[in-house]
Amino acid sequence: MNKDDGIMTVYDMNEHEELKFYNEDKYWNMDLKEEFVGQTTNLWRGNFDDKRNGSIIVSRDALASQEESLMIMKVRNEMEAAVTKHGKVTLPKAYNEEFQE
Repeated sequence: MNKDDGIMTVYDMNEHEELKFYNEDKYWNMDLKEEFVGQTTNLWRGNFDDKRNGSIIVSRDALASQEESLMIMKVRNEMEAAVTKHGKVTLPKAYNEEFQE
């Protein structure tokens, strides 16, 4: 959002399009701007800070019930098998590269 050109880019993952918005307050309904920015930028925050804790996946083995622990172990084994079969994931340089066809 703090780009020198004053334009905010939002990637629409459903339509695979980039939406451009002027960042200046005069172009926004100020009652809605903060909510819009919060809803469009928070999905990616914190997801890659720690390999166990993020907004998408949270693994808490110590706090899990026996059933949850078994499920976590099953998923972990499936993930290890997938990595063995397909190799390690290479993260895209920009988040929207991952969703382009």
